[in-house]
Amino acid sequence: LIVQSEKMQKRVSRIGIKKAKIIIMNNTKFSSELNAREVRRAAITDKKGKLIVVAGSIREGEEKLVIDGWNSSGSNSVLIIAPRRLNRVKLIEGLLEDKKCNYALWSTFKDYAKIPDYDAVIVDTIGDLSFIYNAGDVAIIGGGFMKYGGHNPMEAAVAGLPIIFGRNMFNFEDTSELFAKEGGAWKVNSASELSDRLAYLSRNPQERARLGGLNKKIIEKFRGSAGTTAMLINEVLLDHQCRGTS
Repeated sequence: LIVQSEKMQKRVSRIGIKKAKIIIMNNTKFSSELNAREVRRAAITDKKGKLIVVAGSIREGEEKLVIDGWNSSGSNSVLIIAPRRLNRVKLIEGLLEDKKCNYALWSTFKDYAKIPDYDAVIVDTIGDLSFIYNAGDVAIIGGGFMKYGGHNPMEAAVAGLPIIFGRNMFNFEDTSELFAKEGGAWKVNSASELSDRLAYLSRNPQERARLGGLNKKIIEKFRGSAGTTAMLINEVLLDHQCRGTS
């Protein structure tokens, strides 16, 4: 077994796996890279003075908290909100209409330069979030504001964004703790805390850049994990093949 931390090593040892059969290796997603063509497609050269807030993988019941926190932050910003499941798009439309927000659907854009013309954009497509982060200034990661266990913050970190997530990140415990302690990630409990963080980041562009840079450094530090993991798997397979023919 290849696991991500000593904590995971201890857990699998408890179910009877011998320690000699367990290898600790960093998460292979540290090695992920953005497609250059998609990055160029999503880039917004003129944000018209607006902060672009990308809220990714927002789960059921978290939509209102995220929208309330963003709306009350007082920041001159655009919220790009990507629900985890597309059947939540209509609900998000209703929440934005209640706030009197001018919004559009991601699928309707042919020219992403028009995104700053709106208060909010709802991502109603699948598979675009990884490069949408590249258009942003701040990332909100869903799944942790309620007890879903969170979602992986690495795509936002690869894009060099400061990150905000909830406190229920137990599915990505080691990764989220790493970014919170050594990088530019914050855990929040409520819409008001989210609002405060967004307001602070909106007022402090240099701090945004610093925190995003810390996240990117963590990615760079562990970027070789996928190649090393592949090499280890290959060695195990070769060893198994040799033993089978001896």
